[in-house]
Amino acid sequence: MNLSGRNISVKVIAGLSMLVTLSFITGYIIFSDSCIGIRSRIRAYAGDPDEKYRLGVMYSMGIGVKKDPGKALKWLSGAGLSGHAPSAYLVALMYTEGRGTDINYRTAAEWYRIAAEKNFAPAQAALGRIYTEGIGVDKNTQEGIKWKETAAKQGNASAIYDMGLMYYKGEFVERDEGEAIRWFTAGTEIGDRGSQYYLGMIKFRDGYIDEAVSLISKAADKNYPEALLDLGVMYLTGQGGVKQDPAKGYTLFTKAAKSGVAEAAYFVGMMGLLGIGTEQNTKTAFSFIEKAAKTGHREALYIKGVMLRNGNGCSANINKSAEAFKKAAENKLPEAMREYGRFLYETAENKSAMQKAFEQIEKASKKLDPESFILMGKIAEDGRFPSLKRTSAAGYYRDASLLGSAEASFILGQKYELGDGVRQNFGEAAFFYARAIVQAAEDKGIVIPSSSLSQNGTVAIQYPIWSFREAQGQKYGAMAEHALGMMYFWGRGMPINRERGMALLRSAASKGNSEAMNMISSQE
Repeated sequence: MNLSGRNISVKVIAGLSMLVTLSFITGYIIFSDSCIGIRSRIRAYAGDPDEKYRLGVMYSMGIGVKKDPGKALKWLSGAGLSGHAPSAYLVALMYTEGRGTDINYRTAAEWYRIAAEKNFAPAQAALGRIYTEGIGVDKNTQEGIKWKETAAKQGNASAIYDMGLMYYKGEFVERDEGEAIRWFTAGTEIGDRGSQYYLGMIKFRDGYIDEAVSLISKAADKNYPEALLDLGVMYLTGQGGVKQDPAKGYTLFTKAAKSGVAEAAYFVGMMGLLGIGTEQNTKTAFSFIEKAAKTGHREALYIKGVMLRNGNGCSANINKSAEAFKKAAENKLPEAMREYGRFLYETAENKSAMQKAFEQIEKASKKLDPESFILMGKIAEDGRFPSLKRTSAAGYYRDASLLGSAEASFILGQKYELGDGVRQNFGEAAFFYARAIVQAAEDKGIVIPSSSLSQNGTVAIQYPIWSFREAQGQKYGAMAEHALGMMYFWGRGMPINRERGMALLRSAASKGNSEAMNMISSQE
């Protein structure tokens, strides 16, 4: 359950791990006795709420006695009914979590109210969330805001954060960034990590970079998931004035991934897969990609499909690969739509199935996915799909070339040089080979956009777009350099220019093109 954009649920407001902490906050000290003293029992049975609280906590935590949530609930309930606010709050938590009793949100709300009316700030903050979300009570945003603000004015960090986020996003109130900043500043002053993060992101947007990075770093040091993720992006890309350090980015992403941030798990997987900021390890990479994919992260689903198809870091499984592609395609990811279409085409046994596959690929092409056009061109050429003429292939390749595909430009260069499906034209061949070389040089594979703020004021950093296009671009760029170099060297359709030809061949050879290497060796 996600409340106010923060992974805080009423179900686990502080967790029962707060029991010991609460004893110090409220001044009710718990002693780790080896057994419960007779005097304590007498006082508890006599109705002393402090002793009931003490016994309830001991049974709940197993301190000096065998852990027994049922007995804990009994003693804490008794203290709570006597007006002991911390006990009433803990009873509410037990009903929320189902410890010592069945989960009952309505009963939990009643206990939160008992504690809240005794001016116990944690209960007031919880009651505020309950009313704004309508959990166990009829939804009443005004009542919720009232309790949140009451808790916030007492210095409750969680409530202060909620007030800031509420005004920042315009949830339940009219959006007021000035008021949001006031609350986030108050939260920052008492060390609340969520407030530090959002105040830092606002300052980042407004150009106060050093102060922003300091605040976000403080939130990250307290393992605030979004701060870990965004600071990781800064170190990966060198944004925000930080010195680029992919290894540090990888460490931050790993921490965020362990907190359940799908985007961070995806980043860890991609960095491990590509060997960025860490040693390349496809097995570890697959485990993180799969973790992100389980949340429905569409890019992770796509990469999972690629890895399952190729057996990278896992056993190859074409059916599971197709299943991952299908799920990502249902979320409108063009690459996944194309690859699911490819699977359908390769396994199609009749014209109807081929038609369905082609339509799937065509959907991806409408989202301007260049590789979809290349795939349609190849389908046109293989002759299996009678609805497509072989001569239509060049048109699909031309569309992909216009969308920046070095592969498509290289294919067109070959077609015009050989007269394959088009009229032979050496000038056009040279043009497309040259375009492929330029496109390969511009194809960075990993695109690093800048940070931005959405119109409603919510900070939304645009993260790196990972792909395998860089290696593809270099491959086809080198092939185009070899082909164009040979045209210059032998004067194929143009005046002989061996100096220019050898320069292109050397460039192709430096990128690992074996044909260029062989040509250079033969001329030495």
